Amino acid sequence: MLHGCQKKVIHLRTTGSEMFDEAFFIVRENPPQKTPPERDMVREANKILMSARTANEREAALHRRRFLSGLACFLSGAGVCALIFLLFM
Repeated sequence: MLHGCQKKVIHLRTTGSEMFDEAFFIVRENPPQKTPPERDMVREANKILMSARTANEREAALHRRRFLSGLACFLSGAGVCALIFLLFM
């Protein structure tokens, strides 16, 4: 929570995200170098948003792969059990 201080904020209205309409970035009080031009700050904010988006997409793809590999293992095990049942019946 901010009380009695002034911060520089970048507000992006269109994030390109399916989840978020807007994003707020609070610029550091003491950046490592002199304050870059506003377009560079907006470019950096967009880069952060895109990296978060690609990280979420990678995580979703990993969950999908794990689910499909588990399903494949289950189905192959069920097939082997059915084959054994048919051979010895």
